[in-house]
Amino acid sequence: MSTAPHHNFVSARFDDLSSRVAAATDAARRLLFSQQRSAGYWCGELEADTTLEADYIILHTMLGSVDRERFAKAARYILQHQNEDGGWSIYRGGPSNVSASVKAYFGLKLASYSRTTRRWNVPGRGFSSWAA
Repeated sequence: MSTAPHHNFVSARFDDLSSRVAAATDAARRLLFSQQRSAGYWCGELEADTTLEADYIILHTMLGSVDRERFAKAARYILQHQNEDGGWSIYRGGPSNVSASVKAYFGLKLASYSRTTRRWNVPGRGFSSWAA
């Protein structure tokens, strides 16, 4: 049995894949450079999950530099991004992640939020029931 036809088929598929990857890379490069500012930088919104706000609360609590107004703002942000199941995700629209949820929960506790807080204790939000 000859392997030549199979080899030609694999080679053709690889060549097609290679050209598609090159085209996609070129399109991405063009898009990025079209959004670059004349001074050479890009400007865009920097987003992350709620662990940054929780980290902020935790760090300033440990440093003794508590600012209740800023803590309240960070806590509101954390609560606004709570998933329907009561947890928090590591990216927008993602499923709840136990590490992000524990950190958000801890940050909220340090910011003086309790499980009885209106938004936090919505029926059907499972995280507050198993994190107690």
